[in-house]
Amino acid sequence: MENNFINVLISYALPKQQWVQTIVVKSGSTVADVLAQCKNLEPFTQLDLSQHKIGIFGKVVEQTQEVQAGDRIEIYRPLICDPKMARRMRAESTKKTKSR
Repeated sequence: MENNFINVLISYALPKQQWVQTIVVKSGSTVADVLAQCKNLEPFTQLDLSQHKIGIFGKVVEQTQEVQAGDRIEIYRPLICDPKMARRMRAESTKKTKSR
């Protein structure tokens, strides 16, 4: 029986730097399998991947999801501020500025 391998991208972005790496995995691998294979690569050696949301092409997925050839697995950093709260704060600031 022939083993088929596929290429997937894995990406992680910091505020001023993006890291993207192509990983070759067996066909039928899950997101968790890919993450386990790359945990010794920089910058993942310092990340606790169980604490981060993971997505494929911008959509959050479970680590049990099977990857397809060409998928881009994205590791998302935790949010510093709730986006809804930040939007409210900007709107309030704009109202105060306009009322002056």
